[in-house]
Formats: sequence, structure tokens, C-alpha cells
Amino acid sequence: VWRRHRRLREGIEALVEAAGTMPWPAGTIDDDLLELALSATRSDSATWWEDVDDAEGTGVSTAVSPETLDAGHVGPAAPQQPGPTRPLGPPTAAGWRGALARATDRRLLVRVDARRSILLQRSWRRPPYNRGDADVLAALLAMAQASRVAARRETLLRRQMSTDALTGLSSHPRFREEVRELVADCVAGQRWAMLDLDLDHFKTLNTRLGHLDADAVLRKVGQRILAAPLPAARSGRFGGDEFLVAFPVGAGGGAVDAAVAALTGSIRRPMRIGEQLVQVNVSVGSAIADAGVGRPEDIDAIIHQAEVAMRAAKRSSESHGPPRWVDERRRVRELLDEREIRVHYQPVVEVCSGLIVGFEALLRVTDPQLGVISPETLVDSAARVRMLDELTLLISEQALGLMREIAPHCSRRLRLNLNLEFEQLRRDNVTLSWLVEEFTDAPVDLLLELSERHSLDWTEAHADVARGLQRNGIALGIDDFGAGYATYRFLDAWRWAVVKIDRALVGSHDRHGQLLIRHIATLLHELDVPAVAEGVEDADQLAMLADLGIRYAQGYHLGRPMSATDLLDTALDGGLDRPVT
Repeated sequence: VWRRHRRLREGIEALVEAAGTMPWPAGTIDDDLLELALSATRSDSATWWEDVDDAEGTGVSTAVSPETLDAGHVGPAAPQQPGPTRPLGPPTAAGWRGALARATDRRLLVRVDARRSILLQRSWRRPPYNRGDADVLAALLAMAQASRVAARRETLLRRQMSTDALTGLSSHPRFREEVRELVADCVAGQRWAMLDLDLDHFKTLNTRLGHLDADAVLRKVGQRILAAPLPAARSGRFGGDEFLVAFPVGAGGGAVDAAVAALTGSIRRPMRIGEQLVQVNVSVGSAIADAGVGRPEDIDAIIHQAEVAMRAAKRSSESHGPPRWVDERRRVRELLDEREIRVHYQPVVEVCSGLIVGFEALLRVTDPQLGVISPETLVDSAARVRMLDELTLLISEQALGLMREIAPHCSRRLRLNLNLEFEQLRRDNVTLSWLVEEFTDAPVDLLLELSERHSLDWTEAHADVARGLQRNGIALGIDDFGAGYATYRFLDAWRWAVVKIDRALVGSHDRHGQLLIRHIATLLHELDVPAVAEGVEDADQLAMLADLGIRYAQGYHLGRPMSATDLLDTALDGGLDRPVT
């Protein structure tokens, strides 16, 4: 009785000590649990097990003993072999916290979660485990779980404090901290710029479209600011429809003008909001500061200068009109009926020879009301209103007509690349039937580049359509591999004619991105699938692709998208038979 009383007192003291440190630090919850379990039960060892059913000495990930605790070290250790004991059985009749623990005289196995357990062991010199030990461990597990919940709550609160919930940009207090970090990172002689962006007449959207659609516009604007090509930029929401962007600049002012042009061009592109295509204008003011200007009051002064410049720009400009919007279905229908959609053509080049092997057809649209509509927005809208097949047919008609004109002026048979959404690969698609009929005797080959807007599975129905296209000489390829939903699971779904590597990987400068493109190039080579690298911007990238054995490439370095008139002039001038590099 005296021994049981002493053990109970020791267990209570251990729990009191553990409770006094609640919540446990987020980064050491597992280590703390293991140490406390060892000391509270006066065990000889405490071991992490990866599988609760594994009691034969395998699967141990971490072990703790009194010696390692004295040395101040808790870490990986070799599996410890238990002493002689009978197999672990089910919980005793007393329950021992239900399925929480299983025990023998000298071993106690406690489930921590679905994947892990703690195995406690005592030597034969110590008394056997009892229900009190299991109760102490149950209390420690409850403390560990409460600490995890507290850690998650703290992480969420920190995120909410530092991030604007609507746009995903930094909150204003966090933005000011990020600007101080940016200034501290500036090298000697470097300066930094502050931009203040304010949406023009934004209250009109709130009044006419409602607060939910207006909030959707703000989310889109936030996404476009984050996606802007500004290295080392920090961005935040200043409040309402006003945003701040800070970034390092060189000695000249050209970087600021380029940043303003990039941001305004991106924000002013029409966006799909609900059933509307919406276009908003933005006023931008800027201020430039030296690298040493980084105190909180200095940052506030620079923000104020940029805000004053923004207000002046808003007053002086005549182009900053109110937002405009049109009904999505009606406008897409009008664009198709009035044939206002134009096709441009970007060359696809053989890396080793520099010769053009084909062209990708790219749609271009300039709306009289909304301005330039991005291809992604138009395709998304056309799919939403069930006019995507019509859009593809219109592009195909224009592209095939031009290919028939330029084919006689090239000594090689060219290939025309058309983009096809994955959802269009179906038997009842009349556009595919038209392509089969028209390209039977066409002077060019046809490649359909499949891309996905949503994650879909390749089925036997898709394979059946693909076989029909293949029988008629129409090949299929994967577009934007390495981004979005074009993933490894599609590589063995079909005998692809080409796989296009996404431009984000081609242009990556970090070690991770370069490792990925090397891995993908090796994989495609071993699968005997030709690769096309998109977005080649300079000679260094082209040389890297040649070293990797990538066969084809396209990008501004090799040729910008051309209008039908420019491409025909190039063909008539013999440019199709000359290397572009």
C-alpha cells in the first residue's frame, strides 16, 4: 500500500509539473511528451513506434532513456530490444482508458495518434505497470493534444494578424515590417520604391454589382499584384480599394516606370466576376527612398508621398474612368458572331538547328469597351457559357486558312498546334469532327495541345476519341506540364506526340526549379517523348535546353507571336527556311 501511495504521489507531482508548463512549445511537443512519459512513470526507456500493432522490435523512430535525458539529448536512437515478456494483449477488464493502452507487466504501449504510439519499458528490478500509470499517461496525452490545438490556434491568429483575409496580401502592420526588412536587405547605393495603387470609382461597383462581386474584384486585384514580375517586392492592402507595393530599384527611374506599367496593365485586364466581364482602372503614385531610410516614421513618410502622388495622378488623368462591365454570355456571343477574335502565331523551333518546325495558334481579343481581354479570361468565359467549341472552331478556321497560304513557301512540312481544353476531348464534339475532315488533305500536320482548367481523369472514353484522331493523322500533346493539373499521372495515359514544359520551370533560377526541369527532361527522354520548352527568353536558357537534350522550344527569344499578315510576309520573304538563332 505504501509503494502504491508513493507511486501515485509521484505521478500527481509529474502531472502538476507538466501542467505548469502548458501549453508546451509547438516545436517540442513530441519531445516533451516522451520525456514526461518517461519520468512520470519511472520507466527505463520511452520509445516512439510508427505502428501501434508493431510490438516485435521494429519500426522504432526515437528512443529516450534516463542517460540521454541527463546528457540533454533527445533524438534518433537504435531500436531497443525488449526483455523477456509475453505478447501485448488487449486492454484489461478495467478498461485503462478504453483502447488507449495495452500492457504487460513490464511494457506499456500507448496510442498517441493513428500512426504512432509510445512504448514504455521497465526492467525486472522495478514494479510492474498498473492502471495508475495508464491514467497518468492519458493525462499527459490530453496535455499534448491541448498544446497542439493551442499551437494551431496561435498560428491561425498570427496569420490573420499578418494577412488580409480578402486579398491574401499583407496587412498594413505586417507590410510596414516587411518594408523594414526590404530596406535592411538593400545593398550599398541601392534605393527602394513605394507604389500606392487606388482603384478608380470603386464605389460604383459596390452600388451596381453588390458587395460580394466587389469583394471578388478586390481578390482578383490582389492575385494580380502578387503575380506581378517584381523581384523581392512586398505588397499589402492599405485599406478599402487601396494597395501598396514596395521593391528595390537601381540608380535610374526606369524600374519604377516599368513596374507601374506592369501593374496597371495587369489590373486593367478584364476579369470574370460572376456572370459579368469587369474592367477596372487604377491610379498609381510612386515615391523613391534611399537604402538608409527605414525607420518606421521614414516608411510612413514615403507611403504618404506615394499617396499624394497617387491623388495627383487620379486628378490629372482623363483615362481613369469608372469600372465597366458587360454580360458575359452576351459579349462572348457577340465576339464570336462578329468574328472580332484574331489569331497570332508563335514559332516552335528545333533547338539543334534553329529551324521553325511549326506554329502555335494563340487567340487575341481587344474589346471596344473593355480593352484587351486575356486568352485565359476569354477561354474561361467561353467554357462557362458553353461556347468553347465554337471558339476553338473559329480559331481553327483562321489558322488552317493561313497555313494553306504559307505551306508552299516552306521546304519542310510544318505542324500547327491548336489548344484544346481537356473537357473538349469527347465523341460528340463537332469541332473535332470538323478538324478530322478539314485536315485530311491539309498541307500541315495538326497537334492538339491538351490543357486542364480542372483536375480530370483520363478514361477509356478519352482514349477512344484519341484513337479516332490518331487514325486520321491528328496527334495529341500535353500542354503546360509541371503546372496546374498537367501532372505525371498523364504521361502514361496516352502515346503523346510532345510534352510542353511550362514556362515557369524553364525560367526558374533557383536550384529547386532547375533540378525539376533536369528531372523532367531526363524522364521524357527515357520515355521517348519529345519535349517542347515554353517561355525561352534568352540565349542562356536556350543553351541550357540544348545541354539537357530538349528537342524543341518556343518563346520571345526565338520569335514573338505574329499576326497573320506578318507571318505571311515572313513566308513570302523565305524566312521559314532560315534559322531563327
